[in-house]
Amino acid sequence: MQPKFLFLGGAVIDIVGELPKAKGNEIRLELGTKQIAQGIRVYPGGSALNSATAAARMGGKTALLSAVGKDAFGALLANHARDCGINVTQLHKLQQPTGASIVLLQNGEKTILSSHGAGDALAPEHFKTGTEKGFDILFCTAMHSQDNMALFSKAAAAFSRANKKVVLAPSITMLRKYAGTVKKLYQDFDLTIMNEEEARFLTREKTIRKALEKLPGKTRVVTAAARGAYAFDRERHYHITAPRVKVADTTGAGDVFSGVFAQQHYSGKTLSESLRTATAAAALQLTRQGANFDYSAREVEAFAKRIPGTKKS
Repeated sequence: MQPKFLFLGGAVIDIVGELPKAKGNEIRLELGTKQIAQGIRVYPGGSALNSATAAARMGGKTALLSAVGKDAFGALLANHARDCGINVTQLHKLQQPTGASIVLLQNGEKTILSSHGAGDALAPEHFKTGTEKGFDILFCTAMHSQDNMALFSKAAAAFSRANKKVVLAPSITMLRKYAGTVKKLYQDFDLTIMNEEEARFLTREKTIRKALEKLPGKTRVVTAAARGAYAFDRERHYHITAPRVKVADTTGAGDVFSGVFAQQHYSGKTLSESLRTATAAAALQLTRQGANFDYSAREVEAFAKRIPGTKKS
């Protein structure tokens, strides 16, 4: 039986401009000039929507607690979520414009100019008393404002009091601004998922192994790009190597990993199985542009069979 997830966080529009390949690691745009892009596309994005979409594609029961504007972009995001089977009854339409990111893509890497828009106004009043009764798991993604953090704290406490699971999948920006608040909620987290930079920052440890041992949660997962993913269940350490793929765009790959891992983990899969499937999903995400995950569970599972199993220690 699939548990019911409530994904908390951002839903934004990604406007992706693909620039010609170039040497070096700098994007050069001179003021007052026009540069021709190889393509400009619009995709649904935002960490909560990305993770919820991936979990839903894998068969998860998902709902989205987020905010968009009363504009065309907001309508596009709501329609996309519905099409993916995501419950949008808690997708709030506010007066502020829908959040948007301009993603400049070059050599497979991205540079982002972002405005959170309505997302920054998501606040405690948007989590109604008793909301936790309709869900099994709260999945918390990046929070950007003080109102967001107050909502995050309220929702996490409500789920914890109800003996329900809370997942933390933050961003480095969130941790740099609100690490103190996050640490006060350590006891509420059942699962934490973050990348290497985030894990090292939060724990002040230099190695992934040490960071995993200091992170909160019964299960802790740290992704490390091409080196794969690492996990710790308070007894054993796990590592899975990332498969080699031709990278088209890194946007949303971390969100996809997080959403798929949580869906697999809470659906009864072993830690090794969850790591393998999530790694496969993230690798597939890298091969296409945009944060929108549109692979089926069958495609992900078929690709996962090509990935060697996890190493335990």
